[in-house]
Amino acid sequence: MSGAAPGDGGHVLPRLPARSGAAGPAADPVGASDWGSRAQVGAAMRELDDLLGNRDGLWRNEAAPAGQPVAPRGLTRERLGQAWSTGLATTDDEAALASFLAECSAHWGRPLPAPAEAERPGGRLAAVHTAVGLLRAGRDPASVHDTRLRAAGAVDGTALPPHEVFVRTFAPTAPPPAGGPTAVLLVPGHATSVAGAWRRAAALNAQGHTVYAMDHAWAGRGDQPRGHLGPPATLARDVAAVLAAIQNHCRPARLVAIGSSVGAGVALLGALLRGAHGGLALEGPALDPAVPAVLEGAWFGAGWCLVEPAPGAGTAGGAGRSRLLDPGPLCAGDPLAAVRATQRAVCEGSRVPQRLEERLEGPVAALLDRIAQGQRPAAPVQLVHAAADPFADPELVRAVACALEAPLRLVPGALHLLALGEATAPVAEALAHAALVPGGPAVDPAPVRPARHGAARDRSLRFAVLAARAAAGETVLPEDAQDYVYLSVPGLFTERYPGYMREKFARMAALGLDHALVPVDTDAAVETNAAVVAESLRAATADGRQAVLLGHSKGGNDLAAALARWPALQDRVRAVVTLQAPWLGTPICDLIDDSSVLRWLGTRLVEGAWNGEVAALTGMSTAARARFVAAHPWPRSVPAVCLATALRSPSTALALPDALLRSRHGPTDGLVPVAHAVLPGSDVVFLHDVDHGGPVLPRPLGACGHLDPGDLVVALLALALERAATATPA
Repeated sequence: MSGAAPGDGGHVLPRLPARSGAAGPAADPVGASDWGSRAQVGAAMRELDDLLGNRDGLWRNEAAPAGQPVAPRGLTRERLGQAWSTGLATTDDEAALASFLAECSAHWGRPLPAPAEAERPGGRLAAVHTAVGLLRAGRDPASVHDTRLRAAGAVDGTALPPHEVFVRTFAPTAPPPAGGPTAVLLVPGHATSVAGAWRRAAALNAQGHTVYAMDHAWAGRGDQPRGHLGPPATLARDVAAVLAAIQNHCRPARLVAIGSSVGAGVALLGALLRGAHGGLALEGPALDPAVPAVLEGAWFGAGWCLVEPAPGAGTAGGAGRSRLLDPGPLCAGDPLAAVRATQRAVCEGSRVPQRLEERLEGPVAALLDRIAQGQRPAAPVQLVHAAADPFADPELVRAVACALEAPLRLVPGALHLLALGEATAPVAEALAHAALVPGGPAVDPAPVRPARHGAARDRSLRFAVLAARAAAGETVLPEDAQDYVYLSVPGLFTERYPGYMREKFARMAALGLDHALVPVDTDAAVETNAAVVAESLRAATADGRQAVLLGHSKGGNDLAAALARWPALQDRVRAVVTLQAPWLGTPICDLIDDSSVLRWLGTRLVEGAWNGEVAALTGMSTAARARFVAAHPWPRSVPAVCLATALRSPSTALALPDALLRSRHGPTDGLVPVAHAVLPGSDVVFLHDVDHGGPVLPRPLGACGHLDPGDLVVALLALALERAATATPA
C-alpha cells in the first residue's frame, strides 16, 4: 500500500519518481492471476476472517480466545489448505477482496492501493494485507508509509546492479524521547519480511520511536522476480543504502538497527563493518556507519567449517530454480512462532534460490575474516541468541561476540526467528530502546561473558577462518614459516598409540616444514622430560634458527617446564602451541593419586611393566600441578596459543569419563577440563566435538568433529606465528 505521507513528513523516506510507461518487474512465477496465487488469495481471505473474529493475527481460531493457535501445519499443507478451502475458483474471493479494498478506500478517503502500486504484480494483494494490518492495529494509513528506494553502488570493489528496496515506515504513537526524534531500522531474515513487522513496530512506536522496516530482494518486491538473490553482497549494500537515506533525509537524533538471522549477519553487520573499514561505495547519500545494532539469531554460517563453495556451485542455475521456504525448522520449540512464520510464508509466497546457504557461505567467510582480523563496527553491537538454536551455530556466535567484544545474551529455547516469539521478541526491542534512551532500566537477561580462563584473547573465530582456508587448500602460514624448526613433544604413554601424530607430521612434511619429534620417554615425569626438551631445543637451534614448540597433552607441560626452568632458552623459541595440555592437571589423575589401590596398580604398570616413572601419572593431579605451577609459572613473554576442547557428541569413547567429570569440573575433552587446558596470558582456541585424541589420532581412535587434524594443526601454527609477529619484546 502506498498511503499518503503523514502530516509532519519528518520521518518519511523520499519516494521514487513515478516511472511512466516503464515496465513493472518480472511476472510472479507462482501467480495464477493479477492477484497472485490461489494460496495467496486464500491467505488473504483468512486474514479477513481473523479481522472479523478476534484480530490476533492467527488463522482458524476466530471462535477461540485470542492468541490460541490451532495445531500448526507445515508450509505445504497450509498452502494447499488455503488454495482449496474457499472453493474451486478464486473469482468470488478476488471480488470480495476488491470490495474490501473499495470499502477501505472510502473509509480512509484515499485509493488502496495507489495506482502505481496496483500495477505491480501482487500489488492489490499486498494492499489487502496492509489494510488488514492497519485495521487490526487500529492505525490510520497516514501513520504507515510505504516507499521504494533506489539502492546502487559497489561492495568490495564490485559494482552491483541497482534495484529498488521496499521500505515501510511506522510513525511513532507516543512523543519522542528527550533529546529529539529517534528511529529503528528492522532488517529481516528469510522467513520474516516487512509484512511481519507490525507487532515489533507497535511496541517501538509506543516508546516514541519511528520504525523503518525493509525487505530484501528475495521477498519478491522491487524490480526483481521472486527467488532472485544477486551477489550476497547486495544484502549489505541495500541495508547501507536504507541507513544512509534515513540519516540524510529523516535526520533522527539517534538511530539503531535490529537485524535477524541472515539480515543480522551478512546484511546488517556486513554493511556496518564495510562502512567503517572500507569496501562500501554508495551512489547517493553517504553512510555514517556509527549506528548501534542489535543482532538477534545472527547467522554466520552453518558451522565451523566455512569452506568456499566450488566454482559454479549455486550460481546462476541455482538462482533460476526456486523452492518454497518452510520456516518450521527455524521455529523449533515454539508452535506459535511456527504458525506465524508459516502464515507469513503463505501470504508472501516466499521462495528462495536452491542451495542458498552455499551462495552465502563465501561472503560469510569474508565477513568473519574481517572480524577475525580485528575490524569492529564504529558503534556498539549487541547479540541475542537462542541457547539451543538449531539453525545458527551458538558456538560460532559466541566466538563472533568474543572477537567483537560485544555483549551476548542467551535466551532459553531453540527459536531462531526471535522476532516471532512472545518471550524473545521484547529482548531485542528493550536493547534497542536502551541504546536510544540511555540511562533507562536494565535489560534482562544479562550478557554472557564467556570465560577465557586466564587467556589473553579468545582466537576461536580467527582459527575457524584459517582452518577453513587450510581445508580449501589455501596457504595460511606466513612467508617466514620456513625459517623455523618445529619440535613436537608427545603426550603421556603415547609411544604405544597407533598412528599417533601421523596426520600432523604428514601435513607438516607436505608444507616443507623442518620438523622433528622430541625423544622424550612418554612414561617419564615432567622434570625428567623437561631436560630432554631443553637439550633438543639447544641442538635444533644451534644454527641460529628459532624453534616453534608443539606439545600435546602432557607434552605441553613438559615443554612449559623446560622454558620455565631454563629461562635462557626462551629467546630460542619463536612460538608455542599446546594441544589440550593439562596445565592445571586432570581429575582423572586425582582418582589415582587419592586411592592407594589405584596408585599401587599404576606403579606396577608404569614402573614395572613399562620401566617408567609413576610420577608421570601422579604428577598430573590437580594438587601436584598447583604446586608445580606455583614454583615454575608459565613464561608469559613467550608467544603461545593453546587449544582447549570439549565434547558434545556421545559417539566418542571418552564420552563416559566426560559425563563423570562434567558435573564437577565443567566441559572436558574426556580427560582434561577446558578450564585446566589454558596457559595464562596465551591466546586460546575453544573447540567442541573434539576429544583428547582428536588432534593427534586417526579416526575412529580420535574424534575431531568435522575438522581434519592436519588442518587443525596448520591453523594453530598460523595463529601462533601471527601472535609471535605482533608480540611486544619483553
